[in-house]
Amino acid sequence: MSFIVLYRYHTNFELVKSRLRLIKHIDPNIPIYGIYGGSKEDFLESSKVLNEFLEDNYLVKVEDGRWKWLHADITYKMWYEDVGKNIDFEFAGVLEWDLLYLEKIQNLFPTIDKNSICLSGIIEENKVTNYWYWARNVHQKKRTEFFNKIKEYYGQSVVNYAMLGPGLCMPKEFLEGLSRIKLFEADLSDEIKIPIWAQILGFDLISNNFYRKWFSFFELKYFNANVVDVQFETVKRELDKKNGRRAFHPYREPDKLEKLIGLYDTSVSKFGHYINHHQFPVKTINPISYKIHCKMADWKYGTNN
Repeated sequence: MSFIVLYRYHTNFELVKSRLRLIKHIDPNIPIYGIYGGSKEDFLESSKVLNEFLEDNYLVKVEDGRWKWLHADITYKMWYEDVGKNIDFEFAGVLEWDLLYLEKIQNLFPTIDKNSICLSGIIEENKVTNYWYWARNVHQKKRTEFFNKIKEYYGQSVVNYAMLGPGLCMPKEFLEGLSRIKLFEADLSDEIKIPIWAQILGFDLISNNFYRKWFSFFELKYFNANVVDVQFETVKRELDKKNGRRAFHPYREPDKLEKLIGLYDTSVSKFGHYINHHQFPVKTINPISYKIHCKMADWKYGTNN
């Protein structure tokens, strides 16, 4: 299977350069395609700093930062129509500046085929409705409008899913499908929309095993979308396990390139490459314990889960 990396970033070019060096150390031959979502004025600078690592650096032709945060689906469609359709690849793994992988990208995803996309924490929304940010009442009007458009335009029922945005892996056929269908702009996250487009296009949804238990205080230290930073010591402990985690989000520590390379090389020397053959069912904590997990998270990290 042939993989490419889609690398999404918007600022902090020197840190991004360090992360791209790490990717190339781990997987020297993998092509990396930049998707730059920052200010247009800084685009040339980003290309200058990162040129040696990128096959192409794509400028998202929208200035509104919030729009770009909420519309990765349309961004992928734009990239594919302008760049990706002319590239020979089978799968695209999406990396972001604060998403750390310490393994070859093709080893990180469980068995995947051209009929499936891999997602973080994919779970039926009714299992997380009581606590998920995008299921709150404040979003209901926008959600209703969006799903009414889906029903009106496509005339098919869909299952509502929840997911975490980082960690997407998709076959080229999915991107080709996005280029053919109408994507509705909505003031809603792709954590709602990507599973909808996948169903409309007939793709199976599978977990990538990166996020294993929703709302868990204990899961936060490995992978989360709560702006709780993963610590270097956590990464180090996991790399010292044969089947420890190899994907972390968000990891935003300043440049530790040589230390990360050392962790990776030592781990491979001791255990060989990590291959993601294990399938961990995505779970959620017992609702009774939700407030306890929130209090523990607030006590340790200063933020609610």
